[in-house]
Amino acid sequence: MNPGPVPGFFFAWRGRLRHSLLMRFLVFVTFILSGPAFASDACHDLWFTRNLIFDRVGFCFASPLGQAVFDNGDCSTRTPVLSAEQTATITRIKEREAWFECAVDTADTELLLDMPALRMSLQTLPVLDTYESACIGWRGPVLPLFSGVAEGARQIAEVRPGDMLLFEYEYRDPFSFVSVLRDNQVVGIGWGLVPNGEDICSDWAG
Repeated sequence: MNPGPVPGFFFAWRGRLRHSLLMRFLVFVTFILSGPAFASDACHDLWFTRNLIFDRVGFCFASPLGQAVFDNGDCSTRTPVLSAEQTATITRIKEREAWFECAVDTADTELLLDMPALRMSLQTLPVLDTYESACIGWRGPVLPLFSGVAEGARQIAEVRPGDMLLFEYEYRDPFSFVSVLRDNQVVGIGWGLVPNGEDICSDWAG
């Protein structure tokens, strides 16, 4: 695959064992709906996105977790100015954190997150939703995934026939943010123009 721009229009992490995306899929198969049971991963995901917004406007983090994740090497302020869109996104994320009953330990220095380096580089930040679904066995053509939804965004991954796709994030019409699993491994994430229709997948879960 040769990454490229949208036509016309994944920081190794010191980790510990966690619930993986594959385990979430297995939960789908056993018909257990997503919710606070997944709060560890979900909360870290939401914490990361919310604080990445602050990092991008120069915020200087005081907590051990903030400093471990965002470095503070180029920070400039403790009172950043946010745009209306950034403020609205943070408000939405806080609502999700309340829904998941989040309580991330910011005294820790590890984060349970897939592909943090790639997530750090995304142009359009995905916001975790409260609903998940999975496409089991992609039947469509090779589908490029991009770092953002704007024209000229960089291609960072692709979906291939047979892949499993997880949909866990808010839809940005007409783009969906997906995680791609191949041979039981997360091999890519990104924004894609996923066509509608149940026949694009061998089966669905969620």
